[in-house]
Amino acid sequence: MQNDELRRAYFDLEEARDRYSDLYDFAPMGYLTLDDKDIIREANLTAAAMLGVNRARLIRARLTSFIARQDRDVFNLFRQRLRRTQSRQTCEVSMVKPDGPRFDAGLEAVPALDAGGASILRLSLSDITEHRRMETAIHESERKFSTLFEKAPLPVSLSTFADGRFVNVNEEFTRVFGYTKEEAIGRTSAELKINLDAEGRARGLSALSERGRLKNVELVLRVKSGKERIFSVNIEMMDMGTEKYILTMAYDITQHKQLEQSLRESETKYRTIFENVEDVIYETDYHGILTNVSPSITRYIDYRPEELIGRHVKELFADPGDYEALDAEVTSKGILRDYEIHIKGKNGEVRVGSFNANIVFDRDGQPVGTQGIARDITERKQAEEKLQRSEQQYRLLADNVNDVIWIRDMNLTETYVSPAVEKLLGLTIQEAMTIPLDRLLTPDSAVRAFHFWTDILTRAQGVPADILKEESRSLELEMYRKDGSTVWTESQMSFLLDKHGSPDGILGVTRDITERRRAAEELRRLNAELEQRVAERTSKLQSVNEYLESLLSTTLVINSSLDQDEVLDHILRRARELIPCRAMNIMLIQGGNAYIARRIGYEGLDLIERNLLEYQFPLTWPSFHRMLNASESVFISDTTKDPDWQHVESSEWARSYIGIPLKAGDETLGFLNASHHEPDFFTREQLAVLEGLAGHAALAIQNAHLLAEMKEALEKEQAMRAQLVRADKLAALGKMVAVIAHEINNPIQTIKNSFFLLEEQIQANGVVPDYFTVARSETDRIADLIAQLRETYRPRSNTLTRLNVLDLVSDVRTILSAQLRKSGVDWSQPEEFERYMVFGVRNSLKQVFINLCQNAIEAMDADGGGKITVRLQRSPDGKRVGIAFQNTGPLIPAEDLNLIFDPFFTTKAGGSGLGLYISYDIVHQHHGEIVTESSPEKGVVFTVWLPLEGKA
Repeated sequence: MQNDELRRAYFDLEEARDRYSDLYDFAPMGYLTLDDKDIIREANLTAAAMLGVNRARLIRARLTSFIARQDRDVFNLFRQRLRRTQSRQTCEVSMVKPDGPRFDAGLEAVPALDAGGASILRLSLSDITEHRRMETAIHESERKFSTLFEKAPLPVSLSTFADGRFVNVNEEFTRVFGYTKEEAIGRTSAELKINLDAEGRARGLSALSERGRLKNVELVLRVKSGKERIFSVNIEMMDMGTEKYILTMAYDITQHKQLEQSLRESETKYRTIFENVEDVIYETDYHGILTNVSPSITRYIDYRPEELIGRHVKELFADPGDYEALDAEVTSKGILRDYEIHIKGKNGEVRVGSFNANIVFDRDGQPVGTQGIARDITERKQAEEKLQRSEQQYRLLADNVNDVIWIRDMNLTETYVSPAVEKLLGLTIQEAMTIPLDRLLTPDSAVRAFHFWTDILTRAQGVPADILKEESRSLELEMYRKDGSTVWTESQMSFLLDKHGSPDGILGVTRDITERRRAAEELRRLNAELEQRVAERTSKLQSVNEYLESLLSTTLVINSSLDQDEVLDHILRRARELIPCRAMNIMLIQGGNAYIARRIGYEGLDLIERNLLEYQFPLTWPSFHRMLNASESVFISDTTKDPDWQHVESSEWARSYIGIPLKAGDETLGFLNASHHEPDFFTREQLAVLEGLAGHAALAIQNAHLLAEMKEALEKEQAMRAQLVRADKLAALGKMVAVIAHEINNPIQTIKNSFFLLEEQIQANGVVPDYFTVARSETDRIADLIAQLRETYRPRSNTLTRLNVLDLVSDVRTILSAQLRKSGVDWSQPEEFERYMVFGVRNSLKQVFINLCQNAIEAMDADGGGKITVRLQRSPDGKRVGIAFQNTGPLIPAEDLNLIFDPFFTTKAGGSGLGLYISYDIVHQHHGEIVTESSPEKGVVFTVWLPLEGKA
C-alpha cells in the first residue's frame, strides 16, 4: 500500500515538473539565470529565440556579448545597483543578435542563491522596441502641439463661440494679461474685465459668422492690473466636432506709442541731467575744439560755458603734454576710463580731474569728435594720501595675526593678503595674490563662491550705505593647499566704503575650520546638488526669455520699414542672429517658379551666388511643393541622404537645410531658406525659432507688397494725367497756331507779290539794292514758317489702311540709307522680326519714323558717327506694338525731357522746334503714344506705341 502511494506521488511529481518545464520554456518572456560573472547558466527557449541563437550555444555565453556597446555602461550600473541593494531592479538596453539586427529590451532581475549557496541572478527579458517607438511618436506629437500653441510669441486663446468662455490660453496670454490659466479657463473676457464692450463683441461675432475670420482688428483691452493696452487682433472660427470655437491671436502695439513718448521724455531727461549734473559733461570736435560743456564747469574752474566753447581743450591742461598723452590714449583705444589729469582754473588754481571719454562716430563710421565726463577728485586724492599713512599702521597689525586678512576691490582683484596665508595654504604672499581664486578652490567651492560673489556685488548696488557699513557676511569654502591637500575655511567679510558711502572694496578674515566641516560634509554635498539643479533651471528659463525678447525685438525691426528690400534685409539679418549659419536667402514666388529676392552669407561663394541668382526654382520640386501646398516646413539633416532634396549645380556645398513657408493668411508669398556646409547642423529648436519669425516676416513682406502696388498705381495715374494735360495743351495750341497762320498767310502773300512787282520796276531802272534782297529773303522765310505752322494742324486724311510695321521700318531705312552712310551711322535690327499689323496713314507714320531717325543722325553726326538700333515688342497686355528707336547720341538732359514735344522748343541751331511736336500729334491721332528714355545704360530711346490690329 505504501509503495503504491509512493509510486503515485512520484508520477505526480514528474507530471508537475513537465508542466513547469513547458511553462518555463514557452513563456512569452525570456528567462535567464546568470552567475556572478554574468555567464548564462540557464535560459528558456523564448530567450534563445529573442537573442537569435539555440539554447545550447546560449548556455555558458556572457550576456554582455549580446548588449550593444554603447549600453554596456548602463548594464554595469544596473549590476552595481543589484549588488548594492540586493533587491529587484530594472533597466532598458539595446541588444544585438549574432546576425546583426538590434532590438530594445527591458531587463528585470532579482538576486538569489543556487543550491550550493553561490550568488546567482534571476533575469527576465522582454522586447520593448515597439513600446519605445510609440513613446517617441507620442512625445514628438505633444512637443509640436506645445510649440505651436504654448510657445507662440503672441497671446493666443481658444474660446467657445456660443458663450465666449476660454477653453485654453498660452503662456504669452498669461504673461501679457496677468491671469493664470486656472483664472482664465472657464470664464469669459467680460467676466475677467478684459473686454467690457459687449456691443462691440456682438458686432464682431456677427461679422465673424459671415466671414469666418477677422484680421488686424484694433481693440483696447484691459489686463489684470487694470491697465488698458492697444492690441491688433486676428480672430478665426474653428469647427471642432459639433462645437464651434474661436481662436484669437493678439499683438500688443502699445509699445510703438510708448517708444515715441519715451524718446521725448529721454530728451527732456538728458537736458535736465546735462544742466544739473555735478560732474562736467563736455563734447569736442575731431580737432579738440570744445563744442559743448555743462554749466557745472563753473563750480570747479570758474569758467562759464560760453567762455570755453570754441577754444581748444588743451588750453585747460596744466601740463600740455598731458593732453597729448590723453589724446593718444583715446585715439588708440576708442575709449578712456578714469584717466587722471591736472586742470588749470581761471584763477590759476590747479585741480585733479578724473576723465572718462570716448570717440563719437558718424553714420558712416568716421570719427567726428569726442564726448566725455570729468569729475573733480582733488579732495579724494588728498584723502587718499592720508589713508595711505593710516593703512601702514593697520598693515602692521594684519601681518602679525594667525587668521588670514585680505582685501579685494569691487572687481574681486586681491590687493592685499597677510603673511598668515603661508601657514593656512603653504603659499607665499606673492603666490597667493597671483594665483586665480578658482584655482585655489575645489570645484564645488568654486560654484558656491561664484553665486556668493554675484549676490554680494548685486546687493552692494541697492543697499543704503548706513546698512551696508554694518553688514557682515561669512562664507565657507574648501581650498587647495600648495601640497595638493584641501582645507576647509571660513571667511568673514564686510564692505569698505569710500567717502561718498559707496562700496569701494571688501575686507575679509579667513580661518581654518576643517574639523568643524567634516561633520557636515554629507549635508553640504546634497545642498550643492540642489543648488546646481536650480542654477540649470534658471539658465534654461533665461534662454527661453531671451528667445522671446529677441523675437519681439525682431518683429519691431522688420516692421519698421515698408520698403521691400529693406524689409527682406531686416528679416535675414535678424534670422541669422537667431540661427548663425553659413547662408540664408528669401525666395519670392513668381508664376510657377521662385527666385532669390535677397540673400546673406554667400561671401566667398561668388560663382555659387551668381548661378543661384540667375536660376528660376520650379515650385514642383518636392521641398517647395510641400511648403507651398501643405504649408509645412522642411527640415533636412543631410541633403546627400534625403531623397526629396533637389540637387542643383553649385549647391553641393549645402549639407544641412531648413525651409519655411512665408505665409500671410491663405497666401504663400515665398520661402525662408537656411543652409550650412556641415550635416546635422540645425536642430528642431532652431526650426521652431525660425517658424516663429516667419509669421511676422510674412506680414511685413505683404505690407511692403501692398505699398509697392499702391506706388505703381499712383505713378501710372500721374503719368496718364500728365499725358492728358499735354494732349489737351497741344490740341489747344495747335488750333490757335492754325488760326494765326491762316490770318497771317494772306497779307504775307500780298507782300511777296508786291516785292515781285517792285523788283521788276527796279531792274528796269538799275541795280537791285542789297536791303531789298534782304527784305524779300526774310519775307520768304516767314512764308515758309507759316506753311509749317499750317501743316501742323492741317486735317489729316481719315483713310486708314492695314499696315505692316516691318514694311514701314524697311521703307524708312531705305529712304535714310544715303544719309546714314554720309554721317557714318550704323543701322541695326534683328534679322527675324515678328510681323505686326496696325491701322494707320502710311505717309504720316513714315513721317514720324523719319523725323525720329533724322534727329538721332544729326545728334550723332557731331560726334563722328554712332548707331541706331530698331526693336519691335508687344505690350504686356498684348494689345499694342512698340517700335523702339535707340541711338548712341548725346543724352537728353533730364530738365528737357518734359519739353521736347512742345512747339518751338529746340536745342538744334536753325531748328524750328516743330518736328517732334508734329510727330507727337500724328501718333496721338493714331490713338498711340511716344515714350522717351535717356540714361547712360540705354542711351536715348524713342518708343512709338500703336494699337495692334493683329499678326500678319
